[in-house]
Amino acid sequence: MPLVRGARAYRVFDLGGWLVLIVLASIFLATGFSIREALRQSHPVIADLVLVGASFVALCWAILYYALRVSAHAVVSDEGFVLVHGFIRHQIDWNEVARLDEWTRLDEGFRSQWIALSSTTGMRLQLRQDLVPNYVAFRADVIDKLDAILAQPHSPPSMVSDLDTPIWFEEEVDNALSAWGVTLAITLFGGTSIVAFLHPIVWVGYALLTLAVIAGCGIALTYLLRQHLVVQPDGIQAWRGPARVALPWESLYNVDRERGEKPSLRAALGRIILVLILQVDRRSGVIPAAGRSYGVITIHGGSGQRIQIRERHYAHPSWIRARLRLEIERLRQSAAPIAPSVAPLPPTGPLAAGTVLPPDPTDGSSALWLRESGAYDPFRNQH
Repeated sequence: MPLVRGARAYRVFDLGGWLVLIVLASIFLATGFSIREALRQSHPVIADLVLVGASFVALCWAILYYALRVSAHAVVSDEGFVLVHGFIRHQIDWNEVARLDEWTRLDEGFRSQWIALSSTTGMRLQLRQDLVPNYVAFRADVIDKLDAILAQPHSPPSMVSDLDTPIWFEEEVDNALSAWGVTLAITLFGGTSIVAFLHPIVWVGYALLTLAVIAGCGIALTYLLRQHLVVQPDGIQAWRGPARVALPWESLYNVDRERGEKPSLRAALGRIILVLILQVDRRSGVIPAAGRSYGVITIHGGSGQRIQIRERHYAHPSWIRARLRLEIERLRQSAAPIAPSVAPLPPTGPLAAGTVLPPDPTDGSSALWLRESGAYDPFRNQH
Protein backbone atom coordinates (compact mmCIF):
# COMPACT_ATOMS: atom_id res chain seq x y z
CA MET A 1 0.00 0.00 0.00
CA PRO A 2 1.68 3.24 -1.09
CA LEU A 3 2.16 5.87 1.61
CA VAL A 4 1.94 9.46 0.39
CA ARG A 5 4.66 11.07 2.44
CA GLY A 6 7.94 11.13 0.50
CA ALA A 7 9.80 14.22 -0.72
CA ARG A 8 13.35 15.21 -1.50
CA ALA A 9 14.85 17.76 0.88
CA TYR A 10 17.83 19.84 -0.26
CA ARG A 11 19.68 20.97 2.85
CA VAL A 12 23.22 22.27 3.39
CA PHE A 13 25.24 22.39 6.60
CA ASP A 14 25.26 26.10 7.40
CA LEU A 15 28.60 26.43 9.19
CA GLY A 16 28.42 30.22 9.33
CA GLY A 17 24.92 30.13 10.79
CA TRP A 18 25.92 27.63 13.47
CA LEU A 19 28.96 29.74 14.41
CA VAL A 20 26.84 32.88 14.80
CA LEU A 21 24.27 30.96 16.85
CA ILE A 22 26.84 29.40 19.19
CA VAL A 23 29.04 32.49 19.58
CA LEU A 24 26.21 34.88 20.43
CA ALA A 25 24.55 32.38 22.76
CA SER A 26 27.90 31.93 24.52
CA ILE A 27 28.28 35.71 24.84
CA PHE A 28 24.84 35.97 26.46
CA LEU A 29 25.68 33.18 28.92
CA ALA A 30 29.14 34.58 29.70
CA THR A 31 27.63 38.00 30.37
CA GLY A 32 25.11 36.44 32.75
CA PHE A 33 27.83 34.54 34.63
CA SER A 34 29.98 37.69 34.90
CA ILE A 35 27.16 39.77 36.33
CA ARG A 36 26.22 36.96 38.72
CA GLU A 37 29.77 36.75 40.06
CA ALA A 38 29.82 40.52 40.58
CA LEU A 39 26.50 40.60 42.45
CA ARG A 40 26.61 37.26 44.26
CA GLN A 41 28.02 38.62 47.53
CA SER A 42 25.76 41.66 47.94
CA HIS A 43 22.59 40.62 46.07
CA PRO A 44 22.49 36.83 45.72
CA VAL A 45 18.86 36.66 44.55
CA ILE A 46 19.32 39.32 41.89
CA ALA A 47 22.56 37.64 40.80
CA ASP A 48 20.81 34.31 40.27
CA LEU A 49 17.91 36.07 38.53
CA VAL A 50 20.34 37.74 36.10
CA LEU A 51 21.90 34.36 35.28
CA VAL A 52 18.51 32.80 34.62
CA GLY A 53 17.51 35.77 32.45
CA ALA A 54 20.74 35.56 30.43
CA SER A 55 20.25 31.83 29.94
CA PHE A 56 16.67 32.42 28.81
CA VAL A 57 17.81 35.07 26.32
CA ALA A 58 20.48 32.69 24.98
CA LEU A 59 17.91 29.92 24.57
CA CYS A 60 15.40 32.16 22.79
CA TRP A 61 18.12 33.49 20.50
CA ALA A 62 19.24 29.95 19.63
CA ILE A 63 15.66 28.87 18.82
CA LEU A 64 14.90 31.97 16.75
CA TYR A 65 18.14 31.95 14.76
CA TYR A 66 17.92 28.22 14.15
CA ALA A 67 14.39 28.59 12.80
CA LEU A 68 15.06 31.63 10.61
CA ARG A 69 18.53 30.81 9.31
CA VAL A 70 20.17 27.49 10.20
CA SER A 71 17.20 25.24 9.36
CA ALA A 72 16.43 26.90 6.00
CA HIS A 73 16.12 24.37 3.17
CA ALA A 74 14.14 23.54 0.04
CA VAL A 75 11.85 20.56 -0.55
CA VAL A 76 10.82 19.16 -3.94
CA SER A 77 7.87 16.78 -3.74
CA ASP A 78 5.38 15.35 -6.22
CA GLU A 79 2.90 17.97 -5.04
CA GLY A 80 4.95 21.14 -5.23
CA PHE A 81 7.96 23.22 -4.23
CA VAL A 82 8.42 24.21 -0.58
CA LEU A 83 10.74 26.76 1.03
CA VAL A 84 11.18 25.95 4.73
CA HIS A 85 12.43 28.11 7.62
CA GLY A 86 11.91 26.16 10.82
CA PHE A 87 8.18 25.68 11.26
CA ILE A 88 7.39 28.27 8.55
CA ARG A 89 6.60 26.62 5.21
CA HIS A 90 5.82 28.43 1.96
CA GLN A 91 4.57 26.15 -0.82
CA ILE A 92 3.68 26.50 -4.50
CA ASP A 93 2.00 23.50 -6.10
CA TRP A 94 3.34 22.48 -9.49
CA ASN A 95 -0.07 22.92 -11.07
CA GLU A 96 -0.11 26.52 -9.77
CA VAL A 97 3.27 27.53 -11.20
CA ALA A 98 2.93 30.39 -13.69
CA ARG A 99 6.59 31.23 -14.35
CA LEU A 100 10.09 30.04 -13.54
CA ASP A 101 12.94 32.58 -13.68
CA GLU A 102 16.71 32.31 -13.39
CA TRP A 103 19.28 35.08 -13.15
CA THR A 104 22.82 35.79 -12.01
CA ARG A 105 23.56 38.46 -9.44
CA LEU A 106 26.55 39.78 -7.52
CA ASP A 107 25.92 39.13 -3.79
CA GLU A 108 28.48 40.23 -1.19
CA GLY A 109 31.28 40.11 -3.74
CA PHE A 110 30.34 36.70 -5.14
CA ARG A 111 28.50 35.97 -8.37
CA SER A 112 25.64 33.57 -7.65
CA GLN A 113 22.75 31.93 -9.45
CA TRP A 114 19.14 32.49 -8.40
CA ILE A 115 16.00 30.56 -9.27
CA ALA A 116 12.42 31.68 -8.62
CA LEU A 117 8.94 30.23 -9.04
CA SER A 118 5.87 32.44 -9.36
CA SER A 119 2.39 31.04 -8.82
CA THR A 120 -0.94 31.87 -10.40
CA THR A 121 -1.96 33.39 -7.05
CA GLY A 122 0.85 35.95 -7.15
CA MET A 123 3.20 34.28 -4.64
CA ARG A 124 6.89 34.09 -5.49
CA LEU A 125 9.54 31.83 -3.94
CA GLN A 126 13.18 32.33 -4.82
CA LEU A 127 16.48 30.97 -3.53
CA ARG A 128 20.19 31.40 -4.07
CA GLN A 129 22.32 28.48 -5.17
CA ASP A 130 24.13 28.18 -1.83
CA LEU A 131 20.87 27.31 -0.04
CA VAL A 132 20.97 23.83 -1.63
CA PRO A 133 23.90 21.39 -1.60
CA ASN A 134 23.82 20.62 -5.36
CA TYR A 135 22.26 23.42 -7.34
CA VAL A 136 22.56 21.60 -10.69
CA ALA A 137 20.68 18.53 -9.40
CA PHE A 138 18.13 20.72 -7.65
CA ARG A 139 17.48 22.78 -10.79
CA ALA A 140 17.12 19.62 -12.87
CA ASP A 141 14.64 18.19 -10.35
CA VAL A 142 12.49 21.34 -10.45
CA ILE A 143 12.45 21.55 -14.24
CA ASP A 144 11.65 17.85 -14.57
CA LYS A 145 8.60 18.37 -12.37
CA LEU A 146 7.48 21.33 -14.45
CA ASP A 147 7.99 19.34 -17.67
CA ALA A 148 5.75 16.60 -16.31
CA ILE A 149 3.05 19.09 -15.35
CA LEU A 150 3.32 20.79 -18.74
CA ALA A 151 2.77 17.45 -20.46
CA GLN A 152 -0.11 16.37 -18.20
CA PRO A 153 -1.23 19.40 -16.16
CA HIS A 154 -4.34 17.76 -14.69
CA SER A 155 -3.19 14.17 -14.16
CA PRO A 156 -2.43 13.02 -10.60
CA PRO A 157 0.23 10.32 -10.05
CA SER A 158 -0.66 6.80 -11.12
CA MET A 159 -0.95 5.61 -7.52
CA VAL A 160 -3.75 8.16 -6.99
CA SER A 161 -5.70 7.25 -10.12
CA ASP A 162 -5.32 3.47 -9.72
CA LEU A 163 -8.61 2.63 -8.01
CA ASP A 164 -7.66 -1.03 -7.53
CA THR A 165 -4.70 -0.11 -5.29
CA PRO A 166 -5.21 1.19 -1.72
CA ILE A 167 -3.46 4.46 -0.88
CA TRP A 168 -2.53 5.73 2.58
CA PHE A 169 -2.40 9.41 3.53
CA GLU A 170 -0.83 10.49 6.82
CA GLU A 171 -1.47 13.77 8.61
CA GLU A 172 1.61 15.97 8.93
CA VAL A 173 2.28 17.14 12.49
CA ASP A 174 5.79 18.59 12.12
CA ASN A 175 4.68 22.18 12.76
CA ALA A 176 2.68 21.24 15.85
CA LEU A 177 5.56 19.13 17.20
CA SER A 178 7.95 22.04 16.64
CA ALA A 179 5.68 24.42 18.56
CA TRP A 180 5.27 21.98 21.45
CA GLY A 181 9.02 21.26 21.41
CA VAL A 182 9.92 24.94 21.70
CA THR A 183 7.45 25.31 24.58
CA LEU A 184 8.93 22.25 26.29
CA ALA A 185 12.51 23.53 25.92
CA ILE A 186 11.74 27.00 27.30
CA THR A 187 9.57 25.89 30.24
CA LEU A 188 11.83 22.98 31.22
CA PHE A 189 14.97 25.12 31.12
CA GLY A 190 13.33 28.06 32.90
CA GLY A 191 11.66 25.92 35.56
CA THR A 192 14.79 23.93 36.33
CA SER A 193 16.90 27.09 36.57
CA ILE A 194 14.48 28.83 38.94
CA VAL A 195 14.17 25.76 41.18
CA ALA A 196 17.97 25.45 41.32
CA PHE A 197 18.90 29.12 41.84
CA LEU A 198 15.90 31.25 42.82
CA HIS A 199 14.51 29.66 45.97
CA PRO A 200 12.39 32.71 47.00
CA ILE A 201 10.25 32.26 43.89
CA VAL A 202 10.52 28.51 43.62
CA TRP A 203 6.77 28.27 43.03
CA VAL A 204 7.28 29.96 39.63
CA GLY A 205 9.77 27.24 38.76
CA TYR A 206 7.29 24.52 39.70
CA ALA A 207 4.62 26.23 37.59
CA LEU A 208 6.96 26.26 34.59
CA LEU A 209 7.83 22.60 35.15
CA THR A 210 4.12 21.83 35.19
CA LEU A 211 3.81 23.56 31.82
CA ALA A 212 6.77 21.51 30.62
CA VAL A 213 4.94 18.31 31.57
CA ILE A 214 1.87 19.56 29.69
CA ALA A 215 4.03 20.33 26.65
CA GLY A 216 5.54 16.85 26.82
CA CYS A 217 2.04 15.36 26.90
CA GLY A 218 1.12 17.60 23.96
CA ILE A 219 4.03 16.18 21.94
CA ALA A 220 3.01 12.60 22.72
CA LEU A 221 -0.68 13.17 22.00
CA THR A 222 0.00 15.12 18.79
CA TYR A 223 2.12 12.29 17.44
CA LEU A 224 -0.07 9.41 18.60
CA LEU A 225 -3.40 11.00 17.63
CA ARG A 226 -2.44 12.20 14.15
CA GLN A 227 -4.98 11.14 11.57
CA HIS A 228 -4.35 8.32 9.11
CA LEU A 229 -6.50 7.92 6.04
CA VAL A 230 -6.72 4.81 3.84
CA VAL A 231 -8.68 4.89 0.58
CA GLN A 232 -9.20 1.43 -0.85
CA PRO A 233 -11.49 -0.27 -3.40
CA ASP A 234 -14.13 -1.30 -0.83
CA GLY A 235 -14.26 1.94 1.17
CA ILE A 236 -12.42 4.54 3.20
CA GLN A 237 -10.99 4.30 6.72
CA ALA A 238 -9.72 6.99 9.06
CA TRP A 239 -8.34 6.70 12.56
CA ARG A 240 -6.78 8.73 15.33
CA GLY A 241 -5.12 6.54 17.91
CA PRO A 242 -7.60 3.82 18.92
CA ALA A 243 -10.62 5.59 17.35
CA ARG A 244 -11.30 4.18 13.89
CA VAL A 245 -14.07 4.89 11.39
CA ALA A 246 -14.58 2.53 8.44
CA LEU A 247 -17.02 3.65 5.76
CA PRO A 248 -17.86 1.29 2.85
CA TRP A 249 -18.51 3.03 -0.45
CA GLU A 250 -21.98 1.46 -0.62
CA SER A 251 -23.04 3.37 2.50
CA LEU A 252 -21.75 6.75 1.24
CA TYR A 253 -24.54 9.28 0.79
CA ASN A 254 -22.90 12.70 0.92
CA VAL A 255 -19.49 14.31 0.45
CA ASP A 256 -19.05 18.04 0.96
CA ARG A 257 -16.15 20.44 1.21
CA GLU A 258 -16.28 23.60 3.28
CA ARG A 259 -13.66 26.15 2.44
CA GLY A 260 -11.67 27.37 5.41
CA GLU A 261 -10.56 30.95 5.77
CA LYS A 262 -7.07 31.77 6.91
CA PRO A 263 -7.19 33.70 10.21
CA SER A 264 -6.17 37.32 9.82
CA LEU A 265 -4.04 37.20 13.00
CA ARG A 266 -2.10 34.25 11.64
CA ALA A 267 -1.58 36.08 8.34
CA ALA A 268 -0.30 39.15 10.18
CA LEU A 269 2.12 37.11 12.30
CA GLY A 270 3.26 35.28 9.18
CA ARG A 271 4.15 38.55 7.47
CA ILE A 272 6.10 39.72 10.55
CA ILE A 273 8.07 36.48 10.62
CA LEU A 274 8.59 36.77 6.87
CA VAL A 275 10.24 40.17 7.34
CA LEU A 276 12.56 38.63 9.94
CA ILE A 277 13.43 35.77 7.59
CA LEU A 278 14.33 38.15 4.79
CA GLN A 279 16.61 40.10 7.14
CA VAL A 280 18.31 37.07 8.71
CA ASP A 281 18.63 34.74 5.71
CA ARG A 282 19.59 36.51 2.49
CA ARG A 283 19.85 33.24 0.55
CA SER A 284 16.11 33.11 -0.08
CA GLY A 285 13.14 35.36 -0.59
CA VAL A 286 9.34 35.15 -0.42
CA ILE A 287 6.80 37.49 -1.96
CA PRO A 288 3.54 36.48 -0.25
CA ALA A 289 0.12 36.41 -1.82
CA ALA A 290 -3.37 35.63 -0.63
CA GLY A 291 -3.59 32.70 1.79
CA ARG A 292 -3.87 29.22 0.33
CA SER A 293 -7.43 28.01 0.06
CA TYR A 294 -7.70 25.02 2.35
CA GLY A 295 -10.95 23.42 3.36
CA VAL A 296 -12.53 20.62 5.37
CA ILE A 297 -13.80 17.56 3.51
CA THR A 298 -16.64 15.76 5.29
CA ILE A 299 -17.65 12.26 4.20
CA HIS A 300 -21.03 11.09 5.51
CA GLY A 301 -22.21 7.51 5.82
CA GLY A 302 -25.75 6.18 5.84
CA SER A 303 -25.57 5.06 9.48
CA GLY A 304 -24.47 8.42 10.83
CA GLN A 305 -20.74 7.80 10.48
CA ARG A 306 -18.65 10.78 9.49
CA ILE A 307 -15.03 11.31 8.45
CA GLN A 308 -13.56 14.81 8.50
CA ILE A 309 -10.36 15.59 6.59
CA ARG A 310 -8.68 18.92 7.31
CA GLU A 311 -6.71 19.71 4.18
CA ARG A 312 -4.29 22.03 5.97
CA HIS A 313 -2.86 19.07 7.86
CA TYR A 314 -1.99 17.02 4.76
CA ALA A 315 0.88 17.40 2.32
CA HIS A 316 -1.23 16.38 -0.69
CA PRO A 317 -4.84 17.58 -0.24
CA SER A 318 -5.39 17.78 -4.00
CA TRP A 319 -4.54 14.08 -4.31
CA ILE A 320 -7.16 13.26 -1.69
CA ARG A 321 -9.77 15.24 -3.59
CA ALA A 322 -8.73 13.64 -6.89
CA ARG A 323 -9.02 10.11 -5.47
CA LEU A 324 -12.41 10.86 -3.93
CA ARG A 325 -13.69 12.25 -7.21
CA LEU A 326 -12.57 9.13 -9.06
CA GLU A 327 -14.18 6.83 -6.47
CA ILE A 328 -17.41 8.84 -6.62
CA GLU A 329 -17.42 8.73 -10.41
CA ARG A 330 -17.12 4.95 -10.28
CA LEU A 331 -20.03 4.80 -7.84
CA ARG A 332 -22.09 7.08 -10.08
CA GLN A 333 -21.68 4.66 -12.91
CA SER A 334 -23.16 1.96 -10.68
CA ALA A 335 -26.11 4.24 -9.75
CA ALA A 336 -25.17 4.44 -6.07
CA PRO A 337 -26.97 7.12 -3.95
CA ILE A 338 -24.06 9.48 -3.44
CA ALA A 339 -23.37 13.21 -3.46
CA PRO A 340 -23.74 14.89 -6.85
CA SER A 341 -20.27 16.46 -6.79
CA VAL A 342 -17.05 17.07 -4.91
CA ALA A 343 -15.15 20.37 -5.05
CA PRO A 344 -12.62 20.28 -7.90
CA LEU A 345 -8.88 20.60 -7.76
CA PRO A 346 -7.39 24.10 -7.72
CA PRO A 347 -7.48 25.66 -11.22
CA THR A 348 -4.45 25.30 -13.46
CA GLY A 349 -3.53 26.79 -16.78
CA PRO A 350 -3.94 30.49 -17.61
CA LEU A 351 -3.69 33.12 -14.93
CA ALA A 352 -6.89 34.06 -13.15
CA ALA A 353 -8.42 37.37 -14.17
CA GLY A 354 -6.86 40.28 -12.29
CA THR A 355 -3.82 38.31 -11.06
CA VAL A 356 -0.54 40.22 -11.48
CA LEU A 357 2.71 38.35 -11.22
CA PRO A 358 5.60 39.89 -9.25
CA PRO A 359 8.08 41.75 -11.47
CA ASP A 360 11.31 40.13 -12.51
CA PRO A 361 14.01 40.91 -9.90
CA THR A 362 16.59 42.10 -12.44
CA ASP A 363 16.69 43.12 -16.06
CA GLY A 364 17.75 40.28 -18.29
CA SER A 365 16.36 37.43 -16.14
CA SER A 366 15.64 34.31 -18.13
CA ALA A 367 12.00 33.26 -18.06
CA LEU A 368 12.35 29.53 -18.65
CA TRP A 369 8.80 28.37 -18.09
CA LEU A 370 5.67 30.39 -18.83
CA ARG A 371 2.34 28.74 -18.19
CA GLU A 372 0.24 31.74 -19.14
CA SER A 373 1.72 32.04 -22.64
CA GLY A 374 2.81 28.46 -23.24
CA ALA A 375 6.31 29.65 -24.19
CA TYR A 376 9.00 26.96 -24.27
CA ASP A 377 12.74 27.44 -23.88
CA PRO A 378 14.60 24.70 -25.86
CA PHE A 379 17.67 25.09 -23.65
CA ARG A 380 15.95 24.36 -20.33
CA ASN A 381 16.52 20.61 -20.58
CA GLN A 382 20.27 21.12 -20.80
CA HIS A 383 20.88 20.73 -17.08
